Amino acid sequence: MAENEEKRKYGYIHKIGEEIAIYFLDGKVLRGKLLKVFVYEIILEVERESKLVEVSVFKGAIKYII
Repeated sequence: MAENEEKRKYGYIHKIGEEIAIYFLDGKVLRGKLLKVFVYEIILEVERESKLVEVSVFKGAIKYII
C-alpha cells in the first residue's frame, strides 16, 4: 500500500455525523443524522414536525443500514 493511500473504513460507526437510512425488519425506513452508536442502540437525529428530535433505535429491530 502506498504511503498516501487511505485505509478503507468499514461499517456505519465511521459515518457519525452523516445522513444514513435505517431499514427495519418490518420494511419501514428511518432517515436521519447518525449521532452515536452504543452496544444495543443507535441514536439518530431526525426531523419531526419541523423540529430536530433524537431517536433511539434498537439494533435488534434493524434489517440493514445504508
